[in-house]
Amino acid sequence: MMPRVWLALIALLVCTAQAQPPAPYPYERPYTIPAPPGFPDRVLFGPGTIALSPGSQMIIRRWAAFFAEHPHAAVIEGHADDPGDDDANLALAARRAEMVREALIALGVPATNLRPRAFGNTRPIAHGGDLAARAENRRVVVTFPTAPR
Repeated sequence: MMPRVWLALIALLVCTAQAQPPAPYPYERPYTIPAPPGFPDRVLFGPGTIALSPGSQMIIRRWAAFFAEHPHAAVIEGHADDPGDDDANLALAARRAEMVREALIALGVPATNLRPRAFGNTRPIAHGGDLAARAENRRVVVTFPTAPR
């Protein structure tokens, strides 16, 4: 009886080792390449809003200038803070990502280079329920699925 158990275990391990998931679509990588040095990677938002502050607009103009010099695919990630309904936060994060994407397109960045994604409140960068942590989590971030050229 014992040899059969070992054979079954070995067969399971061999099958598992040979099974490899398909290569992910470039935008779906579980990691991203860091932004270039000095590149502001996020804009922040007020609670429950998609309005761009003057500071955010300045950062978006810098992003557009970067993309003009380095045409490259990027993911525009929308995020939200934790108060509220998960579905509402996901929808708000999607609207934020789309707002930034549209602003970049208006500044001349090709739409085909920008993919919006929404994460809602599932990927906080600051933890805790205080106002400062929530403010850091209400953001849109630019990530690169491969290194910028």
